[in-house]
Amino acid sequence: MAQTGEIRCAMDHILEAERRGEINHDNVLYMVENINVAGYNYIQLLFLFPDSHQTPPVQIQNLCSI
Repeated sequence: MAQTGEIRCAMDHILEAERRGEINHDNVLYMVENINVAGYNYIQLLFLFPDSHQTPPVQIQNLCSI
């Protein structure tokens, strides 16, 4: 959580790093694309193995706990 108590996700951290000049726009696009792929793969797993959603091999909620 940020100091204000708001929940921050991976995108908040990525965009903040870009604003500070720590990463460039190409890095941002690369990271966003990988986050999207991870989310898509997670959704596919839910459809392929509906009974395994209790313990998914990819923990998407961890993206927001960075």
